[in-house]
Amino acid sequence: GHRRNRYGTLLNLTRRFRIKKDRNKLNLTDMKKLFIMALCVASLTAANAQKAQVDAAKKLAGKTEKISEARSAINAAMQDPSTATDPQTYVVAADVEFQAYDAARKKLGLDISKATPEEKMAMDGFLLTAYPNLMKVIEFQANDPKGKAAGEAVKRMKNYVENYYQAGGSYYDNKKYYPEAYQAFMDFGDIVTNPMMKGQVNIPDSIAATSYYYAGLSGWAGNNLPKAIDAFVKARHAGFQDPDCYIRELASWQNLMREDSTITAKAQNAIFELSKDGFGRFGLEQPIFISNMANVLVEQGKEKQAIDELTKLLQQYPNSGFIYGLRGYVNDRLENTDAAVADYRKAVENNPGYETMVNAAKNIYHAGITKWNNLDARNANVQQERENIRNNYFNFAQQIVDEAKKIATNGDASALDYLQEQLDYAKTSLK
Repeated sequence: GHRRNRYGTLLNLTRRFRIKKDRNKLNLTDMKKLFIMALCVASLTAANAQKAQVDAAKKLAGKTEKISEARSAINAAMQDPSTATDPQTYVVAADVEFQAYDAARKKLGLDISKATPEEKMAMDGFLLTAYPNLMKVIEFQANDPKGKAAGEAVKRMKNYVENYYQAGGSYYDNKKYYPEAYQAFMDFGDIVTNPMMKGQVNIPDSIAATSYYYAGLSGWAGNNLPKAIDAFVKARHAGFQDPDCYIRELASWQNLMREDSTITAKAQNAIFELSKDGFGRFGLEQPIFISNMANVLVEQGKEKQAIDELTKLLQQYPNSGFIYGLRGYVNDRLENTDAAVADYRKAVENNPGYETMVNAAKNIYHAGITKWNNLDARNANVQQERENIRNNYFNFAQQIVDEAKKIATNGDASALDYLQEQLDYAKTSLK
C-alpha cells in the first residue's frame, strides 16, 4: 500500500507538470497569434492612413490656394511602400497638377495672350509636373489588373496633349526658359508616339517629329548639348526630313568633343554614322555629310580608307568637284603632293564651290613653292623648269583665286587677300 501511494503520488505530480507545460505552450502560441494580428492591424492602419493621404490630395485638387497642401499629401503617399507602387496614387498626383493648370487657365481668361509671360510660365509649369506622374501610372500598371488607372492616364494625355505643344512654344519664345521648352516639346512628342495613344489622338507622327526637333533647338539654345542630341535623334527616328536636324546634331557632337576629349572616340563614331545616314538621305545636296565622313577617317589615321571611299564615290559622281577637292585634301595629308595637285585641278574643272577653290589654290601654290625650292640651280634647264612652275602652279593658282573672288562674300575676303599676297611675291620675287 505504501508503494502504491508513493507511485500514485509520482504519477499525479507528472500529470500536473505536463498540464502546466501544455498551458505554457498554449500561452506562447496565443501570444504569437496576437503579435501577428497586431502587426496586421498596424499595417492596415498605416495603409489606410496613406490611402487617406491620397484621398485628401484628391479632394484638394483644383484648389489653387491648396496646391502645396495637396502636393505634400500625395508626396507622402508616394514615399510609403503601401501606396508608392499603386498606379492610382499617380493618377491623383497628375490630377493635382492638371486641375491646378485648369484653374490657372480659367483665372487668366479666354484670351491667354493678355497674360504676362510669368503667368503663362507658371501655368504651363503644372503640365511639366504632371507628365512624370502619368509615366509612373504606366510603370506600375501591372499592379492594376483591371487597367483602370492606365485608362485614366490615357484619358489625361488625350485631353492635354495639345497644351504641351503650346507650352513648348511659349517657353521657347520667352527665351529665358529653354529647359522648360525642351521638356514640353519632348513630352508632347512622347505622348503622341506612345503605343497606348494609338487611335486616341488625331495628330500625325510628323508633328511629333517636329516637336522633337524643336526640343533639340531648345537644348541647343540652352547649351545642353547631350539633351539636344537626344531630341534630334528622336526627331530623325520619327521621320523628320529637314537636313538642319542632322547638321545641328553633328555640330552638337563636335562641340561636345571639343569640350571633353574623353568622349572623342564615341563622338567620332556618332559623327561618322550620322553623316553616313545623312548622305544616304540627302546625297550631294548636302556635301557636309561626305566631308564629315572623310574628316573622321583622317582624324582616326585612316587616310587610305578615306581615299578608297572617295574614289568609290567618284565612280558614282564623276563630275563632283567637291569630292575631287576632298580627295585632294586627303592626298595632301598623306603627302601625296602630285596626286593632291591632280585632284585639285580636276576639282576646279567641275565648279567645286568657293571653299574647295581656295583650298585648291593654296595647295597648288605651296606645291609650286616646294618644287621651286628643290630645283638644282646648276641644271642647264633650270630656267625652263622655273618657267613651267610659274605657268603650271603660280599662274594657275592665280586663275583659281580670280574665279574665287567672283563668288566670295565679304567675310571670305581675308583668306583670299593673304593668298594673293603670297602669289604676288612668287611672281615678282622668285627669279
